[in-house]
Amino acid sequence: MLRKLIRKLLDFICDNISYFFFRISISKYSKKHEAVIFDLDNTLVDTYPLLNRMSLSEVFRNAKVHPVMVSLLKDFSKKDIKIYILTSRKINYYYITKFFLIENCMENVPFFLVSKPIEKIKFLKSATRVFHKVTYYDDLSFNHENGEVKFYQDIINEIHKLPVSYFGYKEIIAINKYN
Repeated sequence: MLRKLIRKLLDFICDNISYFFFRISISKYSKKHEAVIFDLDNTLVDTYPLLNRMSLSEVFRNAKVHPVMVSLLKDFSKKDIKIYILTSRKINYYYITKFFLIENCMENVPFFLVSKPIEKIKFLKSATRVFHKVTYYDDLSFNHENGEVKFYQDIINEIHKLPVSYFGYKEIIAINKYN
């Protein structure tokens, strides 16, 4: 019981620190700028096939990227568009994530970890207050490894209420088929 309470407190603190640094990162921009935000797992990175075979640390080190999605990320970075990665991973995977991104995606892309997918909403809301256009790529799905894909429908519904161009599961699958 105490262990769960400490974990929740740690998650709360880390989520707020991540959000604080995100706010600092976007504060130098204005409504003339555009942002694209990517999720990692099952969006840029094909993590689910490894989930039943390895520990999370090994999955996050060994997963393969979706080349077309990474190419899309790199294409956006060549334009005057601000790129961010926002993913739901515990803080203890920060350095694994950082090194994976350097080796497989982009070296200097700002990334932010949250403990639960619902925490992403406040990041998106902040981004829409700063940038004139926000595009968001996130499958918002889970349970692939058990043979039945499920969705964070409550989060998807919240995103649809925001002034965000949202590319979800079906769009990401279609993009990756061009591989």
